[in-house]
Amino acid sequence: MKKNLVIDPNFDSYQSFFDHAWAQSIDKVADGTPLAVIVFDLCAAWKAAANTHRLPWLTMQLFKSFARGFVQTREPITKMCIEAVAQRLPAEMERLSNMQRKDMRKVLQRIYEDVCNRPDTAIGEFVIGNMWQAILPDFEFTASLWASQRLCYGAIYYAYEDFLVRTYRAVVGQPDYRMFSAKQFGDDFARAFTNELRGFCFAGDVNVARLVRNALAHNGGRETEELRREKHPYRVEDGEIHVLPSNTKGLFDMLKERATRLVTEAATRLQSPGS
Repeated sequence: MKKNLVIDPNFDSYQSFFDHAWAQSIDKVADGTPLAVIVFDLCAAWKAAANTHRLPWLTMQLFKSFARGFVQTREPITKMCIEAVAQRLPAEMERLSNMQRKDMRKVLQRIYEDVCNRPDTAIGEFVIGNMWQAILPDFEFTASLWASQRLCYGAIYYAYEDFLVRTYRAVVGQPDYRMFSAKQFGDDFARAFTNELRGFCFAGDVNVARLVRNALAHNGGRETEELRREKHPYRVEDGEIHVLPSNTKGLFDMLKERATRLVTEAATRLQSPGS
């Protein structure tokens, strides 16, 4: 049997998606309120997920740094050969005039400097280009990319759900509140805030993300009928959902807007007299 794994082969897709400017701005909104620790935990969880998402990209950069350091501690054979040619060729070409030897030395010197000033570029092209493409067909590496995107996606949604519940507890003053179902929590949330805010934080693309998360956590990653009815944009092969880096980043970008809106509303309520 063979498992069909769908991944994004683009190296740059695995750069970090975490938005530090956003984290600083939402932290300022929550500062001085009971929401501060809740926001901190949300940002820490999303930062950790972004770092996990970034690990393949970072690994290649570490290889590149190692290769650059290795080359800099040794005299490259190419550099040695060009240097020898630049020094000896004009001297050993006895039939050339002095002017021709000087011209040849200038040309060889330019070649020498051009080659010697390009090691970083050559290393980068080899490591990020050749090495990345060389390891992509390896199942062990491909499987880690595939699985890590599932884990990152789930981690982002789990942190958001925890953030919603904890923010609700802080606003209504019920530290022991538990969410028993999405519908029940949505109804309670609407009573504490507004139906419009409930729709923004729970419905549409957020609901699709919830269904994807449920399929990953409770249905082995297989597409559920409820999710299929949503006509979602996620890649499905052989009935199985495949999370790509663009999905993970898109989830973060969408949920951070919801988090900002809710924190702003919750902080206003917590700071108002009699709240």
